[in-house]
Amino acid sequence: MFNILKQNIFPLLVGSWKTFRSHITNYLAISIIAILLAVFLSRWDDPWLEMFRYPDSVWAHELAGALSHWGEPHLSVLPVCIFLIALGVWRKMPIFKYAGIACILAVLVSGLLVNILRPALGRPRPSSGLPDKLYFFEMNYNYHGTPSGHATACASASACLAVVLPVTAIVTVPYTLSVCWSRMQLKRHHPTDILLGLALGEMVGVAFGGAAKELSLGENLKDESDASLFMASLESESKTDSLKS
Repeated sequence: MFNILKQNIFPLLVGSWKTFRSHITNYLAISIIAILLAVFLSRWDDPWLEMFRYPDSVWAHELAGALSHWGEPHLSVLPVCIFLIALGVWRKMPIFKYAGIACILAVLVSGLLVNILRPALGRPRPSSGLPDKLYFFEMNYNYHGTPSGHATACASASACLAVVLPVTAIVTVPYTLSVCWSRMQLKRHHPTDILLGLALGEMVGVAFGGAAKELSLGENLKDESDASLFMASLESESKTDSLKS
C-alpha cells in the first residue's frame, strides 16, 4: 500500500504543488479576476437565475434532479477514474493510470477547498429565501451557496482529464455545463456561485493534470530507456557468443 502511495499519489501531489508554485502569478490573477467578476455580476444574479430556469416545467425539474444526482463525483467521476487506472495498469499505459489517479486527487482537493470556503463565506442558497449577503461562518446547509460544489468537482475533473487526454473534453465539457445548469434549475446556486466553482475547479484540475502528464511522459521515457538497455545487452551478449565460437 505504501509503495502505491509512494510511486503514484505522492509524486502527483508534489508535482501539482510545483505546478501551482511555478504559475502562482497566473493563479492569483485568475482568482482575483473571478472574485471581482462575481462581486460585480452578483447584482444580476436573481434575473439571470430565472433566465436559466424553467420553473413551470416538470420535465426540466426532473432532468435537473437526475443530472445533479449523477453529477455527484462518486457516481460519475470515480467510476471513470477507476476504469482509466485499470486500463492503464492492464495495457501498461502510464498516461491513463496517472490521468485517473490525478482526476481523483483533483476532485478531493477541490472538494476540500469548497468545504472550507462555503461555511466560511456563508452565502445563502437561492432556495433558502434568506436575504442575499455573506453571513460568514455558518454550518447550516442553506448558507452553503458559494462556490458551487458540483461545479467545482465537475470542472476539476474535466480540466484534469482535458490536460492529459484532450479528446475527453468532447464529453466532459457538456457534462460539466449540464450539471451546472441543473444546480441553477433546482435553485441550489446563483450563477456567480457556479462561476466561482468553475474557476476554482479549473485551477485545481489544471495543476493535477499537468503533473499527471509530466509523470506519464517520464515513465514512458524510462520504459524506452530500459528497453534500449535491454536490447543493447542482448546485442553485446550476441557479439560475445559469436567471438567465442
